[in-house]
Amino acid sequence: MEKIFKNIHILLFLYTGFVLFTKWEEHQILVEQLDFQIPALEGNIRDANREKRELENYIKDIDEARNRIELVALEVEKTQQQLPSEISDAQNFSIIREAAESLNIRGVSIIPSEEVSRGFYFAKTYNITAKGTFLQFLIFFEKIGESTRLLNIRNLTINRSQDQQRGRFQLLDFTAAVEAYRYNQEYKEDRGIEEIKESVAPPVEQQPSGRRRIKINPES
Repeated sequence: MEKIFKNIHILLFLYTGFVLFTKWEEHQILVEQLDFQIPALEGNIRDANREKRELENYIKDIDEARNRIELVALEVEKTQQQLPSEISDAQNFSIIREAAESLNIRGVSIIPSEEVSRGFYFAKTYNITAKGTFLQFLIFFEKIGESTRLLNIRNLTINRSQDQQRGRFQLLDFTAAVEAYRYNQEYKEDRGIEEIKESVAPPVEQQPSGRRRIKINPES
């Protein structure tokens, strides 16, 4: 027993050496494990940087498309505001009748239709029938076109009149559709930003590791 206590310092030294060796082995194993993980971590970093660049390009495309759409929408709204704020049957009837009477056009009939929405504006058609010569109607439509109201000749039908001819010019039956317009105060041009995002969004590819990676199609 005395001999054991006498050599206890040797036992402590050996035990300490064994513990240190065990710790060193554990450290080496950990270092080797980290060495194996480093390439995978570097690959993940490269993938993350690539995804970052692709997302930046995607956002840039969205911003450029948004700016182009905004310019077009502003032009539409500017054009919209150039239209009259209302359609006046009284004024339009007066313009048509005064033009016809000044040219001695006979049998003038004006039948208005209901307003029809066409997005940023409303349109209303006036169906006109009358009798006169070709020259009379040519001047009549010129007068309509020179009117301060925005009127457009949509359709025109000309037929030989069945009435008895009284002069040297052929009497004709005319049927015309004249449209008047006003802007739609409640309309606002759709920017379509969500549709743009969907149209330029890169597809998402599922990776085996469970990470989601953005894939850019080079042909797009």
